[in-house]
Amino acid sequence: RYIYKSTQSCDLLEMNCLDKFLEVTRDKYLEVPYHNSMHAADVTQTMHLIISKANLMELLHLNEIDILSLITATMLHDLGHPGMNNTFQINTYSEYSIVYNDRSVLENYHVSESFKVLRSEECNIFGKLDENQYRGLRKRLIEMILSTDMMLHAKLLSIVKNRIASQKSQQLELIDEKSTTLFEEQQEVL
Repeated sequence: RYIYKSTQSCDLLEMNCLDKFLEVTRDKYLEVPYHNSMHAADVTQTMHLIISKANLMELLHLNEIDILSLITATMLHDLGHPGMNNTFQINTYSEYSIVYNDRSVLENYHVSESFKVLRSEECNIFGKLDENQYRGLRKRLIEMILSTDMMLHAKLLSIVKNRIASQKSQQLELIDEKSTTLFEEQQEVL
């Protein structure tokens, strides 16, 4: 609740659904050694620190919906994680690997479970958003959670490192605000 308030995201949220959403989200995390609700809270707190201390909103030319998406994605990124990784899922032909065709198996599962929670009336924290805002938020959430697949980590890290290394001035400008591919460039970094 505090993180949504501190980033001025509350104006975008159905506040009467927020407590139930947070409760259901916490409860959907399983009691596994690492990918549990404490991990989600840690990642969310760390992202809050990055947003506030690194001026992420200005640096990446993000709007309020982007920040709302980012915070929510950190909370949901491992929702329902069963404790065994994608390689295990694929090698054992688990139900997850069959449903998601061996591609970002758990990440696809986390996205699906997240939108099942968000779709319920009592947890629909995005009920205030208009259709365009919701579509943008949904697209960001999906892409951010899918990007947590460790098979993509080296590639994504390389993109960000190359952006930083290509800076010619002292003023960090990772993304051109006027770029015709602004959403995609932001997404690479997010």
